Amino acid sequence: MADKLSTQVNDSGAAVVCIHVAKGQRPILRAERDEPVSPEDSGWQFLCGAGNHKEEEAQVWAVSEILSKDETLADYIDLPAGTLLVRATAGSRWSDATGRN
Repeated sequence: MADKLSTQVNDSGAAVVCIHVAKGQRPILRAERDEPVSPEDSGWQFLCGAGNHKEEEAQVWAVSEILSKDETLADYIDLPAGTLLVRATAGSRWSDATGRN
């Protein structure tokens, strides 16, 4: 997997992470990609799925940090803006909630 992360994935840029994921309290259960607002923005948000979070409950991480925390996202990280991935548990498979797949 390490080779895949280093050679096939565009893991540069910043991503928004909810406080529960950042503190290791909950796994990433929702990954959503919006249009980036700046060159360093990946557009990705990685959330625990607990519902609406307040802005002050967010942290900014490098996408590479996210991938080191959860390698299952490596296959999806290059998907376009508008992507919404969800799963029920940390061990579940990701599904595209936009219905494109």
